[in-house]
Amino acid sequence: MWPAPQARWKRANIAGWPPPGQLDHGNYELLSRNESAIELRLPVEDHADQTSAGLRCELRYRLAPQSTRLTVESTFLNTAAYPQWWGHWHITTVQLPDERQGCITVPVQPNSSAGAQGYLLQSRETKNVDIDRSGQLSRFWWNGKSYKVSSDSEIGWIAAEDRVTSTAFVQRFTVEQNLPFGTYPEGHCPLAVFLGEADGFTEMEVMGPERELAPGASTTLAVEWAACRVTGSLTTVTDGGVTVRPLTIANGRASGSFGVFDVGTATLAIGGTVVWTASCSPAQPLQFDIPVTLSGVAILMVEGRQLSELAMAP
Repeated sequence: MWPAPQARWKRANIAGWPPPGQLDHGNYELLSRNESAIELRLPVEDHADQTSAGLRCELRYRLAPQSTRLTVESTFLNTAAYPQWWGHWHITTVQLPDERQGCITVPVQPNSSAGAQGYLLQSRETKNVDIDRSGQLSRFWWNGKSYKVSSDSEIGWIAAEDRVTSTAFVQRFTVEQNLPFGTYPEGHCPLAVFLGEADGFTEMEVMGPERELAPGASTTLAVEWAACRVTGSLTTVTDGGVTVRPLTIANGRASGSFGVFDVGTATLAIGGTVVWTASCSPAQPLQFDIPVTLSGVAILMVEGRQLSELAMAP
């Protein structure tokens, strides 16, 4: 967890690198723990040549029962005697397979400030990029070459897709709306993806808005991690899981293919009447193709969380 924007880091008279020492690799203090949660605290940043001197970070991890959901919550506290301006930079490293078997998927913001492509290229080497645009999604493939992109998507999720293990690893978060341009870093972008040169090294980056922190003030960012097995390319992410093949009702049959984040029961209701239930788990894709005779709004739920909805069924 780094403070953003990176351009304001300063150490050894160099802005932008390396990160603040205590916030990057200080020794964590254990504040509390139980079977499903842990709370940690880093030392106060004490490098005098850092613009973030006086900043402290606390991290809280909460694992949901019978689920792959892990909430990662970070708080920056200003212990200095003067105001500071910082946002959160939540960086998660994943390892993607090569040969176009692994990518980071991001929803494209409608009317993106980056234009039709929906992302900003932060790298100088444009020949390195390997990017697909599929409808309202951008897929950034790991190819052994280094490049970085940022996204102004406000939809609130980013996903790593691993086709070798048939796994989707998703991060969900809230993007604050209608903030002045530039409140988020890197061209007002709450998301970024960095793909390195070796061993599938990839960073999923979630940013929070920059805040003015008066002495003693704090700011918090929460990101939910979750994972599941899937049978193909995801098309969207919802509260209940991921969609590979959307809920469809045609010719008297209902079908779809999904991945779920929770162990429990999946329920399909049409017009308010439950027409199908099944046990489900993140360890197995959820797929069905069943006969139906009812009409009306169709809603697919998993343990009280909506996975998919079809506005009108025939």
